Amino acid sequence: MSKESVNYLLNKYQIRPDHTRGQNFLIDDAVLSNIVSAAALKKTEAVLEVGSGIGNLTALLASVSGRVTAVEADLKFKPMLEAFAKVNSNVTMLFGNILDIPFADLHSALGSSKYKIVANIPYYITSRLLLHFLHYAELPECVVLLIQKEVAERIVAGAGDHSKLSLSVQMYADPEIVFEVSRKAFH
Repeated sequence: MSKESVNYLLNKYQIRPDHTRGQNFLIDDAVLSNIVSAAALKKTEAVLEVGSGIGNLTALLASVSGRVTAVEADLKFKPMLEAFAKVNSNVTMLFGNILDIPFADLHSALGSSKYKIVANIPYYITSRLLLHFLHYAELPECVVLLIQKEVAERIVAGAGDHSKLSLSVQMYADPEIVFEVSRKAFH
């Protein structure tokens, strides 16, 4: 999605990015494709997206997976995302803080006990969100997150460099850094 397309949507829906929430919009289509490729989604699979924003990742996820449950905390995006969900029958929008939505509600919306999580999340919520995911009644098969480089490096840290976050994640998964993203990929 081009910077112009993002600006058009933001103007159409009278949205201003909230920098206190770490809002930025991924505009590099190659990066969006790489994120989706890293999740290796199939048309039969369910995916949970956290932080839909303007819906550009949501749209790509909907095109390659069977069902997308997208969660957005910022209600200013609601009209745009509801309009998108109306024309995409495999997309369910939930509005609220992902940390406050009971797993039973997510599970119901996902329609499957097997699911993957894909998201572009802000720095300030990364640790809390990862630890939250680890407490779900049914763990995801795969989690692909676009996060700040320094946090990713902490998560994959080896012996001698561990933190509570790296130990918690590595107890349940084998984290890896798949690729790096330039600041130029964001608006």
